[in-house]
Amino acid sequence: MKAPAMKLHLPDHPTQLYLIRHGEVEERYHKVFGGSRIDMALSPLGLRQAEAVNQWLADTPLDAIYSSPMLRVRQTLAPTSEAKEMPPVYFDGLREIDFGDWTGHRWDEVQSTFGVSAFDWLEIIEDSGIPGGESSSEIATRVGTYLQQILDGHPHQRVAIFCHGGIIRVILALLLRMPLPKMAHFNIEMAASPSSSSSQRKNTPSKSSYSIFSRPSSPSTTLISMVVNMGTATLKKPLAMAMNKPTPLAEPSHVDDFPIAALRLRFRC
Repeated sequence: MKAPAMKLHLPDHPTQLYLIRHGEVEERYHKVFGGSRIDMALSPLGLRQAEAVNQWLADTPLDAIYSSPMLRVRQTLAPTSEAKEMPPVYFDGLREIDFGDWTGHRWDEVQSTFGVSAFDWLEIIEDSGIPGGESSSEIATRVGTYLQQILDGHPHQRVAIFCHGGIIRVILALLLRMPLPKMAHFNIEMAASPSSSSSQRKNTPSKSSYSIFSRPSSPSTTLISMVVNMGTATLKKPLAMAMNKPTPLAEPSHVDDFPIAALRLRFRC
């Protein structure tokens, strides 16, 4: 992945980003590559998760909300946008990755139809690409262009970006200046029912070592909070150490049985 160089702000001009993945989608699309071509809706659980995100962000002042234009994301941000009386800015560049010929196929069908493992999707995109889909350079260019616009427009400010699991991984790769396949170590989950096992709950093929946002026995919507600074090229803390210790809020917020927690990544790029 040839990532465009992110021109971040000076160390005393941070932009704080809240990266928020959409909630659970309708059941017929579970473990199916939908990407940018299938405009699926949220499930009833996903709609409740959208309200949980709103409650989690209720006491967080935001200066702007940016969003993918896809339906599942628009439904996720709707309660927050309405509560804060802040219309979102829709960027087409924040749409999910185009999975090409894999679109509409279940994960197990990818192996039988294309002869590769769905769990290697990031490596495949980085290498030869998914047939008929976006290349890693195309993804980096379109996401990087809009990410740079957001950073340039919001020094000293807090910005929420509502988007997709694949796009969050791309954003992390760009900001951390790491290869896209390395983002397989981050498990960016959607939520599922409290009775689901961890293997059933995953909604993106992942070989993750670290969980961005994890409550093993309960559903949650992914929120990643990070402060982006310009200046040095060293992490304040080893990333693995930070990722291994998800930090719940001091006073967790609850909607029904959905506790919300978040891991804040503070680093200098």
